[in-house]
Amino acid sequence: MLVIRSETMEELKELTRNKFVNRMIHHLKHFFPNSLDVKSDRKLRDLIHEGIYKANSYNMTRECDVARFIDLMVAIHPNFDFNPQTVWTHEILKDLSLTADNRLNKIIHQLRTSNVEA
Repeated sequence: MLVIRSETMEELKELTRNKFVNRMIHHLKHFFPNSLDVKSDRKLRDLIHEGIYKANSYNMTRECDVARFIDLMVAIHPNFDFNPQTVWTHEILKDLSLTADNRLNKIIHQLRTSNVEA
């Protein structure tokens, strides 16, 4: 029987998280080069870690959902879910009757059909 110690599991989680953060840095620099107020990798890492934490607070744990949440942070505002212009997003994000994917799609659809500046 294979036994994996809890320390090993934590190391694997950290390794996976670091790989995700590195992919997100590359992704953000590629897709949002003019939207990033923060140019240093250290600041981007901080933003991404904040995005992971915030997305998790809305029960978003799949990488693709967390990545889209971080995209919205960059495209709209780092605190888009509580920004006065887009505070309506908070209501959608906390509606756990919808999947994370559906909540994000609903926000993106609303942004595309409204006059909210991203």
